[in-house]
Amino acid sequence: MTRRFLVTGASGFIGRNLVEALVNEYPQDEFHLLYREDKFLDGIEQFISRFEGVNIHTHKCDIRNEGDLDDVIREAQPNLTIHMAAITPVRYSWERPKEYMEVNYFGTINLLQSLSKLSLITRKKHFIIFYSTPEVLGHQRSYSNYLFTQFTEMDHAYPTSPYAASKLAAESYVRYQKNVPGCIVRPANTFDRTIIGKNEEARGYFVEKAIIQLLTKGQAEFDGNPHVLRTWIHVSDHVGALMQIVREYVTSSPMYFPLPIYHLAPLDERALASCQQVVDMVAKIIGLDHPKIEWGKNVRPWDPHVLIIKGEGYNYRYKYPWKDLYSGLRMAVMNWKRVLGIA
Repeated sequence: MTRRFLVTGASGFIGRNLVEALVNEYPQDEFHLLYREDKFLDGIEQFISRFEGVNIHTHKCDIRNEGDLDDVIREAQPNLTIHMAAITPVRYSWERPKEYMEVNYFGTINLLQSLSKLSLITRKKHFIIFYSTPEVLGHQRSYSNYLFTQFTEMDHAYPTSPYAASKLAAESYVRYQKNVPGCIVRPANTFDRTIIGKNEEARGYFVEKAIIQLLTKGQAEFDGNPHVLRTWIHVSDHVGALMQIVREYVTSSPMYFPLPIYHLAPLDERALASCQQVVDMVAKIIGLDHPKIEWGKNVRPWDPHVLIIKGEGYNYRYKYPWKDLYSGLRMAVMNWKRVLGIA
């Protein structure tokens, strides 16, 4: 039987990497890609032209528009929905909190209601993977004792930004709906946006900014604090980990209630580093000795000093073989050299 996949937010950098992985693994199935045009992204049609012979349908749709979303769901009739559509830059959520809530929270409500109208949300017919964020967890309590305060899936959430509040609201709504089999994922900070192919979109993201500036200028300047600790993963690990969940759905159609939360992150310290340590690793990979680095140019209103997660629930179930951070950064540097035309 042909499966029907629906991916919202398909034009983003995670979306494109995920669609590529899904199509390569399940080329005989049907794919519906929902996206909203972004001025920094090439057209989604250009992206999917590489998948010749695959049954792919694109839908330009704002998930705030209930009528348009109903039409998409009616056409797609998905068996598996991967919901990534959201506004994500944390910094601007203080300026546009209403818009973030409308897209991230009410857009999610619209999606589930559209699925419900066609009776697709049942234990036999549909599975949903909802993308949340570690930002919902807020801040950790101890910098000096961080190894003992890594967030797991069981920790309570304390959102500290309008963006985080909008995602936690959506997460809570999805989690406690009746008869909604699936799971919620909170991926670690993910880098290597080279699938987009334009560095303008990447400049607001820390690792991309570090790589691009050090490759092109030999120096860099950053917003914020160099000592902020984060969990970082390469996009190939992010997508690879998610594909483990998809494979389980495809092979056994697992059903859960309420939806479990999975942190897409390793259990150990291989992905843990401060912003300063990340920059140092990138400089070493490129071959720069003591590059000029400036910090604290434009600090966002609130930046959790320590936000590190580990995937206890995820790794217990799936045991994904995560790369170490240095290896991931080396892959990203190589990919950016190719995109920027640097030998």
